[in-house]
Amino acid sequence: MEPFLSIGEILKEKGHQVICAFPEQFRNLAEDSNLEFASLGLKYIEMLDSDIGKATMGGNTSGLKKFIAYLKLARNQTEANKELTDKQYEIIESENPDRIVYNGKAVYPIIWGLNNREKTILISPLPYMHYVKGHTHIVFNSNLGPFLNKLSFSTCYKASKIFSVF
Repeated sequence: MEPFLSIGEILKEKGHQVICAFPEQFRNLAEDSNLEFASLGLKYIEMLDSDIGKATMGGNTSGLKKFIAYLKLARNQTEANKELTDKQYEIIESENPDRIVYNGKAVYPIIWGLNNREKTILISPLPYMHYVKGHTHIVFNSNLGPFLNKLSFSTCYKASKIFSVF
């Protein structure tokens, strides 16, 4: 939930009202920071805690097995993504915010931002979203040399576009 908690705390100190819209499993983090909380449901984190999610995100799997798990997770994320998007819509429509700070998994702020220009801020707390010399994409968790490392980033990017369902 970092850096969003830190950003929220700074904004609150400056006098802004801050509502953290996180998956339900992170309610205590927002409340422990004395920030308002709005639940995005349980399904997204439950998906990540599944066997496929653990294989994708965990450090015990690498190479082809991790890539296959990544593709399965992308294919099976529809229900969790629907809950996230529906909850985002409900919260934004009921709160009518002045500004939204969001991450790449939050789809509805992009749509809202089309009608509310310059009122959304995308923050990406994820590592390895672009080519990093000496590393493969985080899905592969290794160093396969310059050519294959670069190829891993473009391959994962293309696969995410093919298998993403929003």
